[in-house]
Amino acid sequence: MIRRLILTLILAGSVGWAQTHPSILVKPWPTGPLWAETRDEIVVQERANTRGGTDAGIWAWDSTGRIKFDRETTEPRWVLGYRILSLTVDSDLPAINGTFWDIALAAGGRVARLENEWEIYLLGGAGTANDGHFDDEEALYGIGTVHFARKLSADEEWMFGLSYDGHRSFLPDVPLPYVSYRRKVNDQLIGVVGLPFGGAYWRPLERLRVDVSYILPADWKGRVSWHFTGTLRVFAEYTRAQDGFSINAVDNRRLFYSARRAFGGIRWVNKLVDVSAGVGYAFDQEFETGFDLRDTRTVTRVEDAPFVMVRLEGTF
Repeated sequence: MIRRLILTLILAGSVGWAQTHPSILVKPWPTGPLWAETRDEIVVQERANTRGGTDAGIWAWDSTGRIKFDRETTEPRWVLGYRILSLTVDSDLPAINGTFWDIALAAGGRVARLENEWEIYLLGGAGTANDGHFDDEEALYGIGTVHFARKLSADEEWMFGLSYDGHRSFLPDVPLPYVSYRRKVNDQLIGVVGLPFGGAYWRPLERLRVDVSYILPADWKGRVSWHFTGTLRVFAEYTRAQDGFSINAVDNRRLFYSARRAFGGIRWVNKLVDVSAGVGYAFDQEFETGFDLRDTRTVTRVEDAPFVMVRLEGTF
């Protein structure tokens, strides 16, 4: 259970990967009968000036989830995952004004368990990342992964695979390999070193948790949480993430929005609901255009601004 939980923490370092990546296959399900897990996050950001002299207000809704087809089991053979991201930018600058969408669906499962203890997983799916034009064929993208995992001991595991993601911000048209090594140092520290993802889980005190993860080259995440009781926690998070959307009627060009966010708040967890609420500050916000991160041009930068966040997680 521990090794699967930590694998999930690392592979799910960014929300974008969380439900269209092999982590949806290996992440342990909560005990008890259920069909699905969901997570919805809303961010409302104060209007701020752009480098071009206009201002921009940002509203984002990010919804992810995964569904299994056997309500009773905690180890389903097949899993379905989804992501729906809606990013609305209210600005007088036409190049960034509008509502942008990223909608993806992926499914897969373990297809083989070999005698030498290697496990093989397959994942496939598709999505669209557009600027509100759902008929834009260039906004469509495919997802496909072959994932291999082998446990060397109770505390060590190798993972590698080949992944294609047509929405990736770096080399989206090329299947890329990945590899990582996971080691449990003790009950308080577990780390994963790899490319392009890795991270660590650390519990220096009984009530204190520290989680860090990365997906190169653009996504970073860190969280520190203190558990006051079984239901009440306080947390502080830092994220650096980037999302891209196809520009209608412009060949091989996407609009990228990147931002760093630092925020904190309160999380309340019980059997019926898991809700977090907090406030924070967004900085290093930038809109760029290009095919991928190897060749982009800055459209505008948005000044630092405060925001509020509400996150709801649940099972049914």
